[in-house]
Amino acid sequence: ILHHQQADISVACAGKVKGEARFEFGSWIETTSGIHRLEGAQASIVCRNVKSVEFGTHGIFIGEVEEVFTDSTPDPLIYVDRRYGKMDNVTFA
Repeated sequence: ILHHQQADISVACAGKVKGEARFEFGSWIETTSGIHRLEGAQASIVCRNVKSVEFGTHGIFIGEVEEVFTDSTPDPLIYVDRRYGKMDNVTFA
């Protein structure tokens, strides 16, 4: 879950940047289990893959949560009506 100041990472991962180059945005740190997570993210959830299911053109991965990292101040990035915002300036219809 991205922090409200990480809209550039969202844009990169939404298709503007392809493949491994997406991970050049932001600062990635290694957890104690050896998995990399985004530093400064609102929350990071590390899961162990339990099962994968093919559906149409996609793969669905089912995971078991092993670690959770959160930022102490709730301020997630919100995307509504084709724009980014914060909880205090986004109106939901």
